[in-house]
Parts: sequence; C-alpha cells; structure tokens
Amino acid sequence: MSRILRFVLASLMLVGVFDPASLPPPLTGQLVVLSASCLPRPVPDKDQFAPPFVPRSIVGHIAPSGARIRATADVPSVSPPDLSGAPTVVALDVGGTIVATAVVSGGLTGRGNLSGTSDDGRTVIEVRSSRHGATSRVVVTARFDGVTMPALSPGAPALVDLVIDAGGVIARGQQLFRASRDGGRLHGG
Repeated sequence: MSRILRFVLASLMLVGVFDPASLPPPLTGQLVVLSASCLPRPVPDKDQFAPPFVPRSIVGHIAPSGARIRATADVPSVSPPDLSGAPTVVALDVGGTIVATAVVSGGLTGRGNLSGTSDDGRTVIEVRSSRHGATSRVVVTARFDGVTMPALSPGAPALVDLVIDAGGVIARGQQLFRASRDGGRLHGG
C-alpha cells in the first residue's frame, strides 16, 4: 500500500525542449529547456474512474467476401457502458493493417439490444448485454461485407485488433487468429 501511496503522491514533471532555430533573437542559437512540476492536490480517488470496457474474447472469421466478429466483455453492473445514441465507429485490423471499418452516424438504437447499419450499408453492428451477478456481459457482433485482406502466410497466426468507439466509450481488444491452409481466410476463437 505504501508504494502505491508514494506513487500517487509523487510529483508530476513535464519537460520540453525548444529548437533554437525557431526562437527569435536574442534566444536564437541557444537551447531552451522548460520544465514544470506539481503535486496532485487533492489526491485523486482511484474509485472515481469507471473501469475500461475491454473485450476479453474475440472470435469469428475474416475472408475477402466478409467478416463476422464477436467480442465479449464483462464490466461491473454499477457502471455498464452506454453505447447508444452517439455516432459509432468499428475498425478491424489484421497484423497492423486496417481491413474493414464501419461508421454508424446515427448511433446504435433499440431497447435492451442495440443495433445499427453502417452509413454505406455494408456492415451491421449488434450489441447485447445481460447481467450476471455483479457484472454485466456485453457482446458486440459486427458483420462486414467485403474485407481488404493483407497477405497471410498459410497456417500462420495473425493478430486481430478490434476497436469500438460508441457513445463516448472506446473499447479495444486483441486476439490471435489463424490463417487457413491457403492463406486466404482467418479464423479465431
């Protein structure tokens, strides 16, 4: 506990260095180092911030014809994320290359279960949530039509990254998928 307390009570320092060529005379040619520090007062309460919405499980398949991805996250029931009413963006990345994106400008709508179709009509996003004791389980399913696949080594693993920005909540999860024998598709889960 004392280590955490010392860390929380430690000072914060920001240091900046200016390029001497960008400064006016008489400072031209002299390196300028600016530093500022402070102590956090009042001390931040660690309980005031809601835990992040992090997908723990990502399953599905990705192929040039389309992709179906399901991400599951467990969040405390006292602060389940509100993914409705605001524009929604979902991005799917394979090995550092974005292969599909979807924008739902009108946001996800519905009672209980939420859904929305991307502005271009090529992606459907659905969100289901259910309560399990002290946690809520949130399941996000995205079905993409047409995916730009990167070159894959047959049978090799590929890191799939899913980013969801909905209702002011940003979630990001990663999962290893495996390429098919011909390297044309990915499957995970």
